Amino acid sequence: ADDAGAKVWNVADGTVRVELQGKQLTDAAFSPDGRQIVTASLDGSTRVWRVNGERVVLLPSSSKVASASFSPNGHTVVTADSGSLNHFASVFISTPSRSAVRVRCSPHCPSAHAAYRR
Repeated sequence: ADDAGAKVWNVADGTVRVELQGKQLTDAAFSPDGRQIVTASLDGSTRVWRVNGERVVLLPSSSKVASASFSPNGHTVVTADSGSLNHFASVFISTPSRSAVRVRCSPHCPSAHAAYRR
C-alpha cells in the first residue's frame, strides 16, 4: 500500500481489481472467507471493506494503527496501535456493531495477531 491506499490485484492477469482509499496505510488483511478486507492506517483509522471496494465500517482510534487482523471466524477485528513514548502498545478488539475493547500491553507482550489467535 502507498499513500493513495491499497490495491487488490488479479494475480492471473496482473490487473488492479479495486483500490481501497486511505492514507499512510500500514497493514491490510483478508477476512477468513475472503469477502472482506481490513486496513490499518497511521491516521488512526481502521476500515473494513467488501472486496468490491465498498466500505463497510470505520473503526476510529485515538492513535496511529500499526496492524489489523480478522479473528478466525471473521466476526471480530483486532488492531494494535503504534505505541507511545513509553513503548506500550494498545490492542483494540472490535466488531462492527459493538464498541471497541482496549487492552494495554507491555513491550514484551506478543504481537496483536499472535495474542488474538491464542
